[in-house]
Amino acid sequence: MSTRIRIEERAPGVRIIHIENDCATASVSLFVGQLLTWQPWEETHPVLWVSSLAQFDRKAAIRGGVPIFWPWFGEHPSSLTAPSHGYARLSVWELDSFEVLPDGRTEVLMTLTPEKQTHKYRYPGLFNTVRIVIGEVLDIQSTSRNDSDADLSLTEGLHTYFHTSDIENAEVTRLC
Repeated sequence: MSTRIRIEERAPGVRIIHIENDCATASVSLFVGQLLTWQPWEETHPVLWVSSLAQFDRKAAIRGGVPIFWPWFGEHPSSLTAPSHGYARLSVWELDSFEVLPDGRTEVLMTLTPEKQTHKYRYPGLFNTVRIVIGEVLDIQSTSRNDSDADLSLTEGLHTYFHTSDIENAEVTRLC
C-alpha cells in the first residue's frame, strides 16, 4: 500500500488531514494542532476516541484524540478568565511538513507561531512544534522555543482519549 492523504475542510478554518499508510490510519486537525484518531491496521477499533459531541466550529477545543495543553496546564497562573489548559487548543496551527518515512510510517510536523496565537494571553516570541509519527506505534513530541528576551514559565501536557467499549475491561499496554 502507498500512503494516501486527504484534506477535509470540516468548517471554515478547520482542516483535517486524513492519513492511511502501511501501518495505520489517522486524522490530524490543524485547528487545535492535535491528533484526532489513530488506528493501527491490526486493531479492529480506533485506539483514540473523539466524542460524537465534539465541536469543529473554532469556538471550542475538540474533545478527543490527543489535545495539547500549552503554554499552561490547568488554570492560567494569573487570570481566571484565560482558557483552561492554554490557547494551543483554540488556535490554528501551520503545517510545516508531511513526510512518508522509508519504513512506511508518516511524519506530520506542525507549529504554533506567535502570529497564529490570536488569544490575548499569548506570549510573543513563543513557538510550539508538534511532531506526530503515525505507524504501528504512535510517537508524539512537543517542543517549545522562546525567541523573546523575556523569561517565561511554561507548563504543557498531552491528554489521550482512548477508545474503550467498557471501562471496566480497559487495559493500557505498550506505553513508554
